[in-house]
Amino acid sequence: MGAPAGAAKKMSIGQWIGFAAGIVVLLILWFAPITPGLADNGRKYLAILLCCVIWWATKPIAPPYTALFLMSMTLAFNLAPIGTVSAFGATSNFFVYFAAFIFVDVIEKTGLAKRVAYLMSLTLIKGFRSMIIASFIMTLIIGFLIPHPFPRCFLILAIMKGIAQASGMNERDSTTIGFSVFAASIPMSMVTLTADAGLNSGVSALANTNPNIAGAGPITYADWIIRMFLPGIVVAIIFIALFMLFFKQTGEKGAIDSTHARAELNALGKMGSAEIKALVWTLIAVVLWLTQPWTGIPTEITAICVICCMAFPIIGGIAKPPNLLAVEFGGLMYILAAFGIGRTATTVGLDIWLKNTVLPSTVPSNPYVLFLLICLEIVILHFFLGSCVSTVNIMVPVFIAWIAGHIMPNGMALDPKCIALAAYSAVYCQWLFPYQSMNLIIGVDKAPIVQGDVFKIGLPMTVLVFGVLLFEAWFWHVTGLLYVAPL
Repeated sequence: MGAPAGAAKKMSIGQWIGFAAGIVVLLILWFAPITPGLADNGRKYLAILLCCVIWWATKPIAPPYTALFLMSMTLAFNLAPIGTVSAFGATSNFFVYFAAFIFVDVIEKTGLAKRVAYLMSLTLIKGFRSMIIASFIMTLIIGFLIPHPFPRCFLILAIMKGIAQASGMNERDSTTIGFSVFAASIPMSMVTLTADAGLNSGVSALANTNPNIAGAGPITYADWIIRMFLPGIVVAIIFIALFMLFFKQTGEKGAIDSTHARAELNALGKMGSAEIKALVWTLIAVVLWLTQPWTGIPTEITAICVICCMAFPIIGGIAKPPNLLAVEFGGLMYILAAFGIGRTATTVGLDIWLKNTVLPSTVPSNPYVLFLLICLEIVILHFFLGSCVSTVNIMVPVFIAWIAGHIMPNGMALDPKCIALAAYSAVYCQWLFPYQSMNLIIGVDKAPIVQGDVFKIGLPMTVLVFGVLLFEAWFWHVTGLLYVAPL
């Protein structure tokens, strides 16, 4: 007989090893003098942090509980004040994160996202290759309606599976299409601040880790789209090219049966008032986010006000109390702890110690050399740390501390927003195993994604990601976005 409903799932051997390894690392670093130059509080925090990084990678306990352990241990040993540990809750991005999940739930429950997805599938999908390309285009467009990659993936995957089954596609080709859905969520999550409400919000806030640096401040929706939309599209084109190169249709080639998609679309009926309201308020939000540099209305104010308007009678009535339950508080704990890593590392001197330990003593004055070095550091550390969030939250404050006070040959300082986004791009676009990307790990069971397919894209991307950062360096350099006036 199987385990009864609600029974605890037993930990695997790997999880037990990860749990024990985390404890061992914590004890060694806590008591052994193997970090010369690092103060006691920094050494203790590093011990706790590396323990949690191992647990995040191996998951002996759920990531939110590991996050709570990190925060509670930091507070218990007085390594940093609570305002530092939970600093994300006092940032604008906290409200963006909160509002994004309500947006997702409202848009999904009104049926608007499903209608748009089926309409796009009928227009875009003609054959096997077009299904792969459609995964990217649909993810991009629906990203303006659903500001989180997971529900986007689930929605698009359900549509793709229905079309694949109706067309008699074999299991291997169907798996390839499923992989393309989750792979597409990576570059398409790069294009706007709200495309990945969790990671993107954390990166935006990290750009403001050190307020004494020229250009420090959270990345707004407009800042993000100006800097990242084009790089995101470039990465998407690279991904599509790799899929075209390494994934060929194995089953019988033929026309795609659109009967399923058309039947589902007909079942939705005419667009109702709830969908119309959802569409109007979403468009208003996007327009206000894009025009923020001219209106001066902060991203988070727009997000919260639009959510409230969706709840108001007559003009809204589509945001209801159950939508509040859609907010992922476990994910919020994870981001709260991860963002606190940067602030706490600064408080205990860990960022300066890491800067002096893992980075050259001088910042390269050539932006291309600088970005290649950032990429190399990220690729190496991402392999060992595993988690995108952990890698970004440890290294972004280190890179920002590294460039502090450096003046480039043109007499300008480096914009910390671009440095944070370069590190983010390197960690998001490069992976060799599903556990290195939250977007892929959820697809292991849903698609299902297999390790061999991950290598087909991940191995070449480990090389091509250096080209992505060179493109960003060129783009931001020629547009002047890479520089700010020094303090």
